[in-house]
Amino acid sequence: MKPLASCSVLGERETRTAPFEFIKAHIAEVEKRLPFSVMDFRAFLPFTGQGFCDEAGRKEFVDFFQERAKTYNGGPRNYAQALESIRLCEAKVAAQSTDVTEFFKTQ
Repeated sequence: MKPLASCSVLGERETRTAPFEFIKAHIAEVEKRLPFSVMDFRAFLPFTGQGFCDEAGRKEFVDFFQERAKTYNGGPRNYAQALESIRLCEAKVAAQSTDVTEFFKTQ
């Protein structure tokens, strides 16, 4: 199975933060409409932040979801996974940026 970020709007530079921005703007309405029966679907909301790949985006994600995710059944685990995804993306960019810059200098 492909990771969420590679098979959706989260994988495209132009749209990767759109789901998070929507949730951030409409959190109260979304939380009210998500069902809570056997499963708390609100716990999946932190995954909307997986499109971030830089320090500023990570900070925005943390500021918005860190405390909120604790109120969702299963939220802390999903929050931690989304945060790890953001950090891994940041590390990948940092590790590859010098090589990419050098490559394009030679073109």
